[in-house]
Amino acid sequence: MNFRLTRASCVLAGLLGASSAPALAAQADGPQFETTVKPFLTKNCFGCHNSQLKTAGVDFTQYKTSATAEASPDIWEKAIEKLRQSAMPPPPLPRLKQADVDMAITWMEAAVAQADANVRPDPGRVTAHRLNRVEYDNTVRDLLGVDIHPSADFPQDDSGYGFDNIGDVLTLSPVLMERYMNAAGKLVKTAVHGPEQLKPVLVRHQPTTREFELFPKAKESYDTTGLSMPNALHTTHLFPVDGEYTMRVALEGRRPAASEPVAIGIWLDGKQVQTLRIDGRFDGSSIDLFGAQAEFRTRVPAGEHWLAASVLKVYEGLPPSYGGPNPSKQPEPPTPDPAGFMKVTPGATPEQVAEARQKAEQKIKKQHVPANRVVVHYVEVVGPYNQRTAPYEAARKLIFVCGHRDEHKAACPKRILAHFARRAFRRPVSSADLQPYLDLYAQARQQGSSFDDS
Repeated sequence: MNFRLTRASCVLAGLLGASSAPALAAQADGPQFETTVKPFLTKNCFGCHNSQLKTAGVDFTQYKTSATAEASPDIWEKAIEKLRQSAMPPPPLPRLKQADVDMAITWMEAAVAQADANVRPDPGRVTAHRLNRVEYDNTVRDLLGVDIHPSADFPQDDSGYGFDNIGDVLTLSPVLMERYMNAAGKLVKTAVHGPEQLKPVLVRHQPTTREFELFPKAKESYDTTGLSMPNALHTTHLFPVDGEYTMRVALEGRRPAASEPVAIGIWLDGKQVQTLRIDGRFDGSSIDLFGAQAEFRTRVPAGEHWLAASVLKVYEGLPPSYGGPNPSKQPEPPTPDPAGFMKVTPGATPEQVAEARQKAEQKIKKQHVPANRVVVHYVEVVGPYNQRTAPYEAARKLIFVCGHRDEHKAACPKRILAHFARRAFRRPVSSADLQPYLDLYAQARQQGSSFDDS
C-alpha cells in the first residue's frame, strides 16, 4: 500500500472539513502515546532500534514524549508500512498481537495527519502579471475616461498555449517600458487638456475575397437591410478623436441593364446614418459597378465603433423580368437574338445549325447578370476634420473628484490622488502609499506648474 497516498488522503479529509482528521489528531495526545505507543515500542522495537544499534538508521528510544514523537512523521510512515506488511519484528521473532499493532498504527496515522495539518506549504514565486494590450486599453479607458487605444503602438503580446494573458509568458521589454511611458504622457494630457490636433489620415477596410451563391432571379424573402447578406461589409474602426470623418464606399460587381442605382446603407453602432445612391457604367450589356463609389461626411465621437455598409433591398430596382418587388421603370432591352451569335458555315447540315444555335443560346445565358451580383468592395474612413480639441468633461469629472472646478482647496490633491490610486491599484491605499505622489505634486507646484499639470 502507498502510505504517502494514505497521508495525503488524511490531509484532504481535514481540508474538506470532515470529522476524520480532528478525530485522529485528538488521539495523538500525550497520555495515549505514553500508555499505548511507548510501551509497544519498548517491548517490541527498542531491542534493534536503540541509540547503540540504530538499525536502518532508526532510534525509537529518543522519543520520550508525544511532542518529540509527533515531530518525526516520516519515521512513523515507515513504521506503518513495516507493521502492515508484518515485516517488523523480522523473522524468526514471533508475530505481534494484531490488537497491539492496530492501536500503534492508529496513533501513528493520527500523528502523521497532525503533522501534515500543521505544515504551511510554500506556493513558490508568484509571477508579476502585466496587462496585455487589450487589458491595458480597457483599464486606462476606465481610469481616465478616454478611449484612444494607446496599445496600438505596443509590441505584439507574447502568447502561450493559445492565450496572450498568461503571466509567465508576458514579458516586459525595455521597448515596451518606453512605450508605457509615452502612452502615459499622452493619456494624461488627453484626459486633462483634451486631444492634440491630428492630421487627417485615410484608413481602408477591405475584406478578403468573398464567395457566395449567385441567383438568376430575385428572392422573395430576404434581409432587406442587407446586414446579414454576404454582400455587406462589417468592421470596427477606432476614431481617435471627436470630429468629422468622410465615409467612402466603393462597390464591385454588375447589375442587369436598365436597373435602378444601387442603394447603400451606412451603419454606425447598429444605426443607419446615411443612404448612398451609386450608379455604374453601362458597357453595352450590363451596368459595371467595379470601382463605383460615393461618400459623405459626418461627426463621430471618439472611440471604437462598429461600422458597416450594406446593399439595401438588393432585389429591388431590377428589370421586371427578374421578378423582384418594385421593379425598374426603365425600358428593358430586348432579349438578344441567338442568330446574332451563331457561326454557321455555308452548306451546314440541319444538325450543325441546331448545334450552333445551342451554343449561341448558352453564350447568351452566360451573359445573364445574376440578381445579386453587387458587393461592397471596401469602406474608407478619412479624417478627422473640424476636430474637437476641448477637454473631455467626463474625463475631468472622473479625475478631479474634489468638487472644486477652479479654486482647489488644500485637501484636494490628496483626495484626487487617493481616488485615482485606489482604482489604479485595485485596493485601499494608505497615507504612506500616497506620500511619494503628493511630494511630486508639491515639487511641480514649487516649480511653477499649474494645479492640473501638477
